[in-house]
Amino acid sequence: MMTPLQRRRVGIWGWAALLLLGVVVVLFIRSRSATGAAAPKQQSNPPAAVSFVPLPTPGKVWALKTSGTTNNLYSIYGMDFAQKLWAVGANGTILESDDQGATWKTRKSGTSDDLYAVSATNWGDKVWAVGANGTMVESDNGGATWRVRKSGSGNALRAIWVSTEDKEGQWLCAAGDHGTIVGSSNGGTTWTVRSSGTSNNFTSVVAIDIPPHFWITGDSGTIVVSGDGGKTWKAEASRTNERLVSIWVPGWQNGGTGPFWIAAENGAILASQDGNARWDTLRSGGGKPLTSILGTQDGMDLWALGVGGTILASDDRGATWKLRYSGTNENLNASFEISTGAWAVGDHGVILKSDPTI
Repeated sequence: MMTPLQRRRVGIWGWAALLLLGVVVVLFIRSRSATGAAAPKQQSNPPAAVSFVPLPTPGKVWALKTSGTTNNLYSIYGMDFAQKLWAVGANGTILESDDQGATWKTRKSGTSDDLYAVSATNWGDKVWAVGANGTMVESDNGGATWRVRKSGSGNALRAIWVSTEDKEGQWLCAAGDHGTIVGSSNGGTTWTVRSSGTSNNFTSVVAIDIPPHFWITGDSGTIVVSGDGGKTWKAEASRTNERLVSIWVPGWQNGGTGPFWIAAENGAILASQDGNARWDTLRSGGGKPLTSILGTQDGMDLWALGVGGTILASDDRGATWKLRYSGTNENLNASFEISTGAWAVGDHGVILKSDPTI
């Protein structure tokens, strides 16, 4: 039996042994860390946070461009392949850009008549413009020089369409006041006046396929169509008496039958899935007269333009519309869309460009 002194000595040695064991464990852990088996090194300077700048939503941002003219501009057209744009307007004005709209040059049109519409072949080498008094001018060098051609009509021509499915642009159609339609199937060499069946003024024309299937809009809810390349025409019910100012169909087609959109002067939008059977009226909510409509190639994003710098945008195929800031109070008269962006022209030489849309 141990005495109290002996028990006290055993306790001291026990605590000493535990302390020694603890030191051994700590040294072992440190040695493992030194050989790289444990925690990673801390960085002395933590990396800066990465910030992402979102691209602008298509059609939300519009910027004014310098056109070099104060004349009213009534139409604009562009070609992706040639990086060219043309704008036409009052007093025979023709503007050309060969750098995607960064700069514009004034070209001599050979006429003092107002020019209301311009269009070109798929390669941009041949360009046509039409206007007051049946005026027609043509360029065969991409818009560098122009010459006056005979359209066969003395009535104002307010719209023109040129086929882009064939390189030479063999099929053309122009439409204007008093139900005037003139067409060509030989690249504009000769023009033939066609019977439209109406005396209402026409405002715009589009077509799909070759030979073309045409749609033309006009006053008092007028829509006329042709399924034989423009030889014969028949009226189509729009279910409105409003002036239909602009018709647009996307490049992408659902079996070659649509959808189609039409802008009305009273601010309404007409939509059709087939372009033949039924037109439904949609309200844009802008409250101001419209002059033009356009959109992306898939038809998802649409823009309607009008008086007082009005720009309305839809990102759901026209179901709902929102007002966009244009930066101008001038009337916007026409618009066009290519891969580098959407374009618009208006009174007093106004030219607008949006961010890229496709």
